[in-house]
Amino acid sequence: MYHRVLDNEDVFSLSVQNFRQQMAYLSKNYQVIPIKELLRLMNEGGLRSRHVALTFDDGHLDFYENTWPILKEFSLPASLYVTTEFVNARIWLWPDLLKFVLNNTSIESINFPGLGEVRIFNERNAAWKKMANHLLKYNSLERLAHIKSMASALDVELPKSPVEPFKPLNWKQLKEMEADGLDIGSHTLSHPILSLETKRHIFKELFESRNIIAEQIGYVPEGICYPNGMLDDVSADVIAEAERHYRYGLMACRDVPIASKYMIGRIAAPQDIEEFKLRLVKG
Repeated sequence: MYHRVLDNEDVFSLSVQNFRQQMAYLSKNYQVIPIKELLRLMNEGGLRSRHVALTFDDGHLDFYENTWPILKEFSLPASLYVTTEFVNARIWLWPDLLKFVLNNTSIESINFPGLGEVRIFNERNAAWKKMANHLLKYNSLERLAHIKSMASALDVELPKSPVEPFKPLNWKQLKEMEADGLDIGSHTLSHPILSLETKRHIFKELFESRNIIAEQIGYVPEGICYPNGMLDDVSADVIAEAERHYRYGLMACRDVPIASKYMIGRIAAPQDIEEFKLRLVKG
């Protein structure tokens, strides 16, 4: 499981050098297969410890600029799960918006509801982690309201669309990569914590994002990647809706309670190559 490949200290990302090193290691020591092939082998009982599928979340511009060229360099198949309204440049991904606010304030601390005083000066990454974890308990509208209120208190003006280094790629770039072999799936419409939303909103997020991808790319995506993707983020209602519209679903954690193609666990790729090797061995 990957998100961003970028050399920028202002965002949480894997460095370009480390990503290339990981891909070189995989290409030499593992059999990297498309996720569709991995699912087929799972169903037939033919999956082996050396089989690996590469998955990427969100749809930031650095996937097109940094990640895809390296995947092509090593001839590795991959799947990218995009948040469609983000690709349309109509929304920010909320973790990015929070990071933007903290990166652009000159105020040293803030009294944040439910957390008390949070220091920002020289502690921006720690503040982001603390606030982001707290915001996971809110639904989409409540979370956005908190971030907007925080931006106002920290004297930060919010751009309407994502700016560097948080910009999305676009549909033209996605079509170009898809024609070159990239598999594209859904990461919902607007990146909510699905278990906190109503059944109607869950339907909208899964159904409309699938249709937008189909209209833009030319085929119905087979996979849904659940935002945040921890066990608490994927309820029975979410799974039921995923089963209606997709062939499989991806979590963001390794250990899942049941063997299901709608709760496929993933291994998060770390920065360090030795830790990367160890996580692959553990499976």
